[in-house]
Amino acid sequence: MASVRFLEKKGWERVSVVGLVRNGDAVSGHRVLAQYHGVIYSLRPSIIPHLPDPGVYWADLTGSHWDLLFPDGSEGSFIASSLD
Repeated sequence: MASVRFLEKKGWERVSVVGLVRNGDAVSGHRVLAQYHGVIYSLRPSIIPHLPDPGVYWADLTGSHWDLLFPDGSEGSFIASSLD
């Protein structure tokens, strides 16, 4: 598929979103749990986000800054920290 090759050439990686931890009513307090190369990460939204459902997403990983590509073509920005 051309779109897969395009994302891979741009350095995007596949990341598995495995769950969501809700922290009260404030969306900004929610955390997304994601797995990348066998390591579980906590993703904190950097802005009020569209929170992803569990599944496999394309991600642009730059250190602790992760951008997830959602199925509708929009992106969500997160700050990642390892739980290991």
